[in-house]
Amino acid sequence: MHALVEYLSTCDFDDMGAALVDNTLSLHILVYRLAGQYLFKPLQELVAAKFAKHAAARWREPDFAAAIAQAYDHASKDMDSLKNTVVFVTHSHAFALFRNPDRYPEFHRVVRETLYFAAEVTQLEYTEGKIAKSKWFNCTGATCRFHTDPGFCSPADVAAEKSIWCPGCGKSMTRSGWDQYEVKEIE
Repeated sequence: MHALVEYLSTCDFDDMGAALVDNTLSLHILVYRLAGQYLFKPLQELVAAKFAKHAAARWREPDFAAAIAQAYDHASKDMDSLKNTVVFVTHSHAFALFRNPDRYPEFHRVVRETLYFAAEVTQLEYTEGKIAKSKWFNCTGATCRFHTDPGFCSPADVAAEKSIWCPGCGKSMTRSGWDQYEVKEIE
């Protein structure tokens, strides 16, 4: 409530007053929800901008995972702005976050518990991330599990002379050798 009153008198609020709550990102979510309850769009827009700035800077910290859980805990479409922010920040740092469960245990717990968030990140990764920029190949080995669709994927930017191994049977060919087995359309 203090943030709402402060905004009314200064058109800003002190987002570094996170001593009142667990962390700065949680403060943003609480203020965003409060502004939504009072239908105060200008404050929501300010909070969303400050939240994006802090989320981008604090993605390595446990409070980023807590912010994801809090944003997705609220069923209102009103939270879409904050949800989009955590999805895009996660997408930007997906390699580090998903490859290091020991370093980011809170993040991994939230992904397991917040399935809608996990689905949105997966969809973004598929449409705009490394998966979207990958080539898919069918293996030539008749007994390999990747002999038929959907095959296996490899980053599209692998040099033509570099070797790519089939993860199903271990068969190795250069990328240009695999090109003839590229799956053109995945259903």
